[in-house]
Amino acid sequence: MPETLKELRVDAGVVIVTPDILTDGFSLSCIAPQSQDFVIANHVLEHTADALGTLKNWLLALKPGGVIFVSVPIAERCFDRGREITPSTHFLEDYQLGLAGDVMAMRKRNRVHIEEYLNVSAPALSVMQGVPWEPPEGEEREELIERLLGSGSGHIHHHVFSRDSFSDLLGLLDDVYSGSVRIEHVARSRIETVGIIRKLS
Repeated sequence: MPETLKELRVDAGVVIVTPDILTDGFSLSCIAPQSQDFVIANHVLEHTADALGTLKNWLLALKPGGVIFVSVPIAERCFDRGREITPSTHFLEDYQLGLAGDVMAMRKRNRVHIEEYLNVSAPALSVMQGVPWEPPEGEEREELIERLLGSGSGHIHHHVFSRDSFSDLLGLLDDVYSGSVRIEHVARSRIETVGIIRKLS
């Protein structure tokens, strides 16, 4: 685990703390319900195919009164610049498809996100890292897309945020869980937006 992190994050230095729990950060399936005081998710939410469903899972892990501290990058300030901002209606549709268990519809939507990532984000990320971008083509591209659709798409940014769209998503969460959550604060910086969400019951 630490070796993998060192490979992925060469900029992280030499001190990497080995975690006590390794689990799917979108589902927190190994965490007992209502057992945690807080969930901190820094630049995680943009990686999930179902942002509302993921926020729901994080809320399930919290005790009443617990807090989610969540931040997302601003598209115009990172390698997602040029991608279309994800509207709140899209998040709601993802959530409803997840509830319905419509795997094929989600797969189709995820493919669009992967294509956007390969066309816009991956080349920009390569430039930022000083690495030449060699876009996969033909069969190689299709194999990569299929692999990402299989189990590896958590590495890409499925959704793209502006400051306003993140606030809209949190407003949608408040609507879906009316009376159960309170959006305590939304803070904005140059490169990211941070939300603080409290579970009321």
